[in-house]
Amino acid sequence: MKLSVHWLQQWVDVQSLGHRELSDLLTLHTAEVEEIESMAPRYEGLVLGQLLGTTPHPSAPDLMVAEFDLGPLSPTGPTALVYAPKHDLTVGHYYLIATPGTTLPTGQVITTTEVKGVPSHGMLCDCSDLGLKSLGLFSWADGTAGQAFSVAEPVASDTLIDIENKTLTHRPDLMGHTGFVRELGALLGHPLPTVPVPSVAHGSAASCPVDIQTDACRRFMALTVEDIKVEPSPVSYALLLEQLGTRAISNLVDVTNLVLLGHGQPMHCFDADRVEGKLIVRQAREGESLVALDGETYPLTPADTVIADETKILSIAGVMGGLESGVTDTTTRVIFEVANFDPVAVRRTSARLGLRSESSMRFEKSLDPEQCPDALAWALHYLGLVCPSAQVSTTPTDAYPHPVVPHVITLSPARVRSLSGLSLSTEHITQRLVTLGFGVEPVADDLHVTVPSWRATKDITLPEDLVEEIVRMEGLSAVPSSLPALPTRRPRQHPARALRWQLTDYWAQAGYHEMYGYSFHSGALAQWEGAQAPVTVLNPLSENQTHLRQSLLTSMVPHYESTLRSGQSVTQFQLGRVYAASPDGGVAESARLAVVRAMQGQSREETWQQLVTDVTACCGSLGLDISLLPAGEAVPPFAHPQLSAVVQVAEQTVGQMCVIHPQHSPLASVPIITLELDLDVILSLQGQSANAIAYTQHTLAERDLSCIVPERTHWSDIYAALTAAEGAASSFQLLDTFRDAERFGPEAKNVVIRCVFSVTSDTTESSYQKSLDTYAQTLVDQFQATIRS
Repeated sequence: MKLSVHWLQQWVDVQSLGHRELSDLLTLHTAEVEEIESMAPRYEGLVLGQLLGTTPHPSAPDLMVAEFDLGPLSPTGPTALVYAPKHDLTVGHYYLIATPGTTLPTGQVITTTEVKGVPSHGMLCDCSDLGLKSLGLFSWADGTAGQAFSVAEPVASDTLIDIENKTLTHRPDLMGHTGFVRELGALLGHPLPTVPVPSVAHGSAASCPVDIQTDACRRFMALTVEDIKVEPSPVSYALLLEQLGTRAISNLVDVTNLVLLGHGQPMHCFDADRVEGKLIVRQAREGESLVALDGETYPLTPADTVIADETKILSIAGVMGGLESGVTDTTTRVIFEVANFDPVAVRRTSARLGLRSESSMRFEKSLDPEQCPDALAWALHYLGLVCPSAQVSTTPTDAYPHPVVPHVITLSPARVRSLSGLSLSTEHITQRLVTLGFGVEPVADDLHVTVPSWRATKDITLPEDLVEEIVRMEGLSAVPSSLPALPTRRPRQHPARALRWQLTDYWAQAGYHEMYGYSFHSGALAQWEGAQAPVTVLNPLSENQTHLRQSLLTSMVPHYESTLRSGQSVTQFQLGRVYAASPDGGVAESARLAVVRAMQGQSREETWQQLVTDVTACCGSLGLDISLLPAGEAVPPFAHPQLSAVVQVAEQTVGQMCVIHPQHSPLASVPIITLELDLDVILSLQGQSANAIAYTQHTLAERDLSCIVPERTHWSDIYAALTAAEGAASSFQLLDTFRDAERFGPEAKNVVIRCVFSVTSDTTESSYQKSLDTYAQTLVDQFQATIRS
């Protein structure tokens, strides 16, 4: 949001501050300033020129030649310019001329040129040439030829303060210039600056009646104005709006934007001749729609608040007006509307329609309904400046069904000193609050603080909010720094969280990728996982999220088709929760670990044995010894009944390991091995039999064994034999398996085994070789292996 120093200066002295000082003052106490920009350099080289006459270009029918008086800049007579007649020019009026050597805000450099044989000494500039949003042309009936633009219009030498909008989310009172006037006055130590509301005479006729039929409208004011002449606003107001980022459209629309940007209150004007009967604020009806001012048609629902007359919708309340009732060049009578709408309703409608406007942005922050009369008075004041012919014909209508009740907070000065750490007297606390507009009344040892209406918009509700205001005004740098008074100690570790971290570290280091899946899935996947007590979702987000999962594998295996078809392997694990209906009608949760391994080019047995090795080492790191037993018939539908096993620890089942049945596999040609463990059971067993594992003081050593064994030799048997052998290795890994019928024969395979030495006091190569010889002999004796290396 941009602020105009020129505008602020009307009520509080900010020009006496340097740019850096002003930026720091606001950033440290109120809202973050992103940039402070001076406008004068943008318009350097632009002057006012009086049009003396125009003639057609002698050789280009689409061009004109204009002669301008540039005062002292054209000492030898009129200055000729060649221009394209996009706008109607009036002889005797003054227009903006870019002199040779000028660099326009658009980056264009102006030079003296010859256009098809006619010299052109500069350029006639419209708003687009100045980098503004309007397509119009600035003109003056009176002026001084050759006068610099920044001198003729002081707003052209304005300074803009760019405020970061996110820091204003809780401060709707700062969504306009008058809010910052109050804030800056308090920061500069002035009494509460008052922005005097102009006194405007009203007409005697009764204004159009208003009927509020919804709780989403908290206040609605309306007033009719006649003798309107729609035309461009004076340059000073149009340029002010343009520099603040709002397109100048016409004097009537510009009035509403001046109130919006100046005073933070959105408002709207309807063409009174297009309003039939009374104004009605209601909820939209099913099937209704509106063509808005942007030309788009928006379908409405009963959740949307609208302003209508007795036959049609006029606008989407708080968001955007309708095209049919909007102001046009022929409008002569208007109805000014100033209202206050429910912030949640406005935000809901704006989000649903994808229609975000300057009005909706302010309404959704919860505006002060007490500012409506002042906003209407300012609108009439600005209207008198930009449309002198306008006559207020009616009294204002003010429908205010639920007036704001002042909010009073009891504040203890002692509490302020305790929370802030600042030694502040009661008088100083009172002075800070009064400067910010709070009413303060001493009662015994406390202060009864009345929150001003502009801060009672869900902003200031608690005593702590008042303490924050006081500290903010004092400055955070004034708060003393001190170490915590309480002794610090290491927090007690949560066993379940520690187990998750330990498992995450292990499987990530083992080469598996962690993934996250949704807790919801479809009814088809509920059948895939064989849910015994499925939990259905009452309000599913989509048809694919109707049930809660009972297996983590549901969010993993069914989605691997594209990965496997592209020739990639899958090594993934997931930690999460599963859900089942409990007998008491509730939902029982349990924590699980799921691991999936599917390796391209690897046999089912090899993939199985590698996962067995990994889970055995994983449980061993937890101090648990596991065993695999045939699963029997207790297997889920997706598992192969003859290729499944239960995982047990101390004769208690902690999980299941299985091969995905080809009928339920995303790609039957690649074997998929899965593991799922119940972490709640593992956690209870881990607590019963926690084994301390000694840390080695030596670097890990790895040595590989390569041997030829019969084709039907299983890795689990090799692993068991090596573990039982007398050697110093702490673990064994199956690195690779490959076959070569010509070299090894059709019934043999080559197995590469990695032996990891981690806990030993003898780190000589001879000690490692001794263990390797023992393992090699074990393989020869038990599996008739041929040792290759």
